[in-house]
Amino acid sequence: MSDPAAAGVSDIVIDSERRVLYTLGPSNEIKRYDISGTAFEGKGSITKISPREAKVVALSPVGLSESQSRVLIAITSNGKRVPLSEGFPLSCRSAILHL
Repeated sequence: MSDPAAAGVSDIVIDSERRVLYTLGPSNEIKRYDISGTAFEGKGSITKISPREAKVVALSPVGLSESQSRVLIAITSNGKRVPLSEGFPLSCRSAILHL
């Protein structure tokens, strides 16, 4: 079995509440796939967080009970959390969270 990171995917997460799969690829590119129907439908490249800020190392879906507008948290190599909102493309309008 090949290494997913070598194929250009470093993280894969599923938001089962919204029935969406997210992938994290090269250069901080996040893609969204609709898994609500019988077909696996790609929604294309949805956002690209500037690598100057930090490298995104992980993704974490946000539950509907936690937020109706925020759908995903991108976690960077320096520990920052970037909240992403629903839309085409996903939006990271708010400030980066420092924890």
